[in-house]
Amino acid sequence: MKKCPQCGAIMGKDVNFCTSCGYDLRNVSIQKVEEAPTNPVENTAQVEPKQTEPQPPAASEPVNYGDQFQNYLQWCVDSWRNPGTSSPNVASWYGWLTILIEDAFVVLGLYYCANTIVSTLINWANRMGANINGWENFHVPFNIMLEIFVVLVIFEAIVIGGFYAGYRYVYDRQLGFFEFINRGAHAFNFNLLISAAFFLLMLLGLNSIKFVIAVFIIMLALFFASQHIILFGDQGAVHDKIFGFLIAFAIIFVCLMILDSIIYSSMVHSIINQIMSMQNGSM
Repeated sequence: MKKCPQCGAIMGKDVNFCTSCGYDLRNVSIQKVEEAPTNPVENTAQVEPKQTEPQPPAASEPVNYGDQFQNYLQWCVDSWRNPGTSSPNVASWYGWLTILIEDAFVVLGLYYCANTIVSTLINWANRMGANINGWENFHVPFNIMLEIFVVLVIFEAIVIGGFYAGYRYVYDRQLGFFEFINRGAHAFNFNLLISAAFFLLMLLGLNSIKFVIAVFIIMLALFFASQHIILFGDQGAVHDKIFGFLIAFAIIFVCLMILDSIIYSSMVHSIINQIMSMQNGSM
């Protein structure tokens, strides 16, 4: 057995990361568990147990965020070296944190790219002699990018949820939802590097729409490929994998139609109204 030096949790000897706090247990020594003697002792007098005063509960050790961050970085490095081999004994928040960081990089990159394109168009119109009264200091509202960020997270949650339902149908095993997310994020974690590079390039002033579209296609392909790898790559299926894929596709399609009817129209109107209000206010 292994005892976590950070939180004190007892783990199996083959566990590499503490499932309670995420601490790296690969260098922790294995402890032997002593078994109590089973031979009964005869002719022993019954002794009344001593009444001891209740001891105050031991104070919990403070969470070492530095170690958790280091373990998360090690998990990321492992995902770049071996994307298809994910360890289940990691903290449950690794996958969602990775997805949120990727979305933040993408949205911030789009924000700088959109403002660069708008500024270029305004300058071009000014040189052509067009009337740009009220548009000189226009910039894309940041709350629009927050709305895009929320839509991205909802979209990814729908896709992951659909494939998770298909996975549970195909394999009929007790795989936790967050463990499923960790496996998927581990498989497509190259998107973290791509999104970071995308943000830096947009920050430096790159305003190529073709480049933006290419990055989106690559990241979307890696995202969907990771879900397919988990669904079709495991062994021990109890139902046909194609049926599992069809279940995932149906759930994703229905949820996206609902998302489109609820969010898309209102979001487009909101963006138009915010742009027009900013333009009217600057005139």
